Amino acid sequence: MQKNLIVENTDLAKVLHAVVEATLRPERWDGVCKLLGEYLDAPLALISEYDSSKQTSQLKYGSKPSTLSNVVLDNLTGDRLSTYDQLVHQRLIVSNSGIYFSEAELHEVSSETALPYDQYRADSLAVSGGLARGGLKLNQIGPIMDVLSLHLKHFTPKIPDRLRADIALISPVIGSSIENGRIVRNLSRGHSNLLDAFDLFDFGAVICDADGRITISNARFCDMANDRDGFKDISGTIVPTHLDDELGLARLMSDLQAESALSKNLMVTMRRRSGKRPMVVKAAIIRGTPLGSRGSILLLFLDPDNNDQLNAEGLERLGLLSAAEFEICEMLVRGYQTSEISTVRDTSIATVRSQIKSASAKLACTSRLDLLRLAMATSAPIRNYAKK
Repeated sequence: MQKNLIVENTDLAKVLHAVVEATLRPERWDGVCKLLGEYLDAPLALISEYDSSKQTSQLKYGSKPSTLSNVVLDNLTGDRLSTYDQLVHQRLIVSNSGIYFSEAELHEVSSETALPYDQYRADSLAVSGGLARGGLKLNQIGPIMDVLSLHLKHFTPKIPDRLRADIALISPVIGSSIENGRIVRNLSRGHSNLLDAFDLFDFGAVICDADGRITISNARFCDMANDRDGFKDISGTIVPTHLDDELGLARLMSDLQAESALSKNLMVTMRRRSGKRPMVVKAAIIRGTPLGSRGSILLLFLDPDNNDQLNAEGLERLGLLSAAEFEICEMLVRGYQTSEISTVRDTSIATVRSQIKSASAKLACTSRLDLLRLAMATSAPIRNYAKK
């Protein structure tokens, strides 16, 4: 007796271990169904996972996928359920999860011999070699339905109590594994979409912690970091190339943690070894916690000499500026000083100052930094492929 118990527990452990492994490796679910069928002495074990895009339970995994005919598969996937099986599904949806129901029990008849005839049922049992079908809902909550279906060698009145107990023990683990796998896949898709979106930005973009440790970065950021012209990536941490800029970035990160900074966008500049105009870095906190721990930070790195990264096109679309005022704002956004604007435009410094004052008043900006913020807020950050 003790030996049989050890063997049974070992087999059960194999099934549970396989279920856990399948959470992150869905290609193993067919193997799980095979082990489950062997452990429960069931000729066929099937798992139908809810498909949110089609809003139905689709057959995903089975212990004998190669032996099921197309007709039977159509029936089991839910795409072409017979009226008979639609009734079975409707009754299973409102049942408690983790409790095995035979078809006879779902139809509230004494045995399989009292069930109405159904061609799909007859075909599927002929393929599997089972005598009776049944199943259970795996989800604990929500209207969706993941289903474990079994073909058994026993008619309903003779299903052993041990078999029902084993199914009740295993099914919550399967349900949790499927749900966790669904969450992981959704998170993975979300992460992939985020990276794709990041790579469309014309400027460097990175999400990091308050110490500059990088969580996610886009391709443009990596290119800029590899150039080491303003900042670099040292072992996954953002490090400005000039020591004074390290202190400035540290102060920015510290300021972002203050409660008053949660609704603000802050900026710093970073000097460049090449002698080009300083790199502009815009920062915003993107996540705080009620426990007061430090949140994640979004940093945007913009090159003023790159018109695609930093420009005043958004200011022009506001329709408030004259042509001269827009041209001056374009130069301000790109880092030009008043004297440089005067030289380029061949006008006096007084005229330039007057035009800056006029443009600032029209745009409700009190400083050049405000102009830069507004320009960034009104310009599309997505790469313009038509220019490439």
